[in-house]
Amino acid sequence: IDDIYVYYKELVKGNPKFKITKKIFKEICNEYNKLLSYLIVEKSQQIKLPYRLGEIGIRKKKMNYDKKYLKFDYGTFNKTGQKIMFVNDHSNGWRARWYWKKKACHVKYKKYYSFVPTMTNKRSLAKIMKTKDGFKRYFAE
Repeated sequence: IDDIYVYYKELVKGNPKFKITKKIFKEICNEYNKLLSYLIVEKSQQIKLPYRLGEIGIRKKKMNYDKKYLKFDYGTFNKTGQKIMFVNDHSNGWRARWYWKKKACHVKYKKYYSFVPTMTNKRSLAKIMKTKDGFKRYFAE
């Protein structure tokens, strides 16, 4: 955010009406990011990014129950010694993930860029998916 603030100061140099401190700028950015996260996770919206950078949202996909694709449950194994795989019974066999739709993105070397959501955003998605009918909120791939 520090680099963005330097750019912002250059942008509004001639207009004192838009001059703000770095602390206020960070607060505005954080609140905006929280709002976007809320719209994506809670309201199931796809957010179209400015400057033709694509879209960010959540997609769901039906699980493949082939053994090589299932994730191992280490917590159960450490407690009981049983080898159990996650099958997402709580979400009726669906799994959800954040995605960045880069098809409409017009950036050079875009295949080298990736979107990694914060741990808070991943956990909020997991919390929604574990609720009753939480998996019905999102679009299928």
